[in-house]
Amino acid sequence: MTVVILSVAYVQVDCATCGFTFAVPESLIERRRRDGLDFFCPAAAHRMNYGKTEADRLREQVAGLQRRVDAGQATLTAVRDQRDAAERARRAQVGVVTKLRKRVSNGICPCCRRTFADLARHIAGQHPDFAAEVPDAAADA
Repeated sequence: MTVVILSVAYVQVDCATCGFTFAVPESLIERRRRDGLDFFCPAAAHRMNYGKTEADRLREQVAGLQRRVDAGQATLTAVRDQRDAAERARRAQVGVVTKLRKRVSNGICPCCRRTFADLARHIAGQHPDFAAEVPDAAADA
């Protein structure tokens, strides 16, 4: 016959529901603190636990930060798309102004598309409001 002497450390626990005091092995309490699983009151089987584990809190924090990063990237993509669209619109407008300036420099009226030798006199006499409608492309360049 062999005699084995066991030494187990116990921790005093009070049931949060009924107040019953009981002892639980320290190793079980440490496991429940790490894994967050339930243990029960021996008097009335009340469920108890130590709440979220540190790993759970860290996972939630990482998930929240990832959501913020994703939202920031989506915002950045939207802003870049808007910038690209504005640049395309600007280039198109520059093209329109350039085409118009070339036509005018060749003596073609931009309003009625007729050719005139003295276009400046024609614009001033026949289309006096035209100068106010068309911005000066040289000022934009």
